[in-house]
Amino acid sequence: MPNRNRENDEGSKTYQVIVYEVEAMKVSAANAAEVARWCGGDVATDIHPVDRTIRFSKVGIPTMKGVLWACDGDYVVKWPGAGFTKMTKSEFEGLFEPAKEDDE
Repeated sequence: MPNRNRENDEGSKTYQVIVYEVEAMKVSAANAAEVARWCGGDVATDIHPVDRTIRFSKVGIPTMKGVLWACDGDYVVKWPGAGFTKMTKSEFEGLFEPAKEDDE
């Protein structure tokens, strides 16, 4: 692969991201238990601080930095060789798109 790093006028270099794939699941109330099983985490239920009739599930993801909590709409991401983490919808969808199938 050619080295496409190039030096700018100010002496800084331009780098491109190495393309790779990750596995991910988007958390929802309907699939929280499935996501927790997949990443080895736990499901917890939170109660809205103002309207105590509103409850929502979240998934505790075990990471090297401790437990991270993914709520409805967040993504649980499995990085190659680095374990699991959580990304918000905007973080994830700004970086990733569905991988193309081999037969496309």
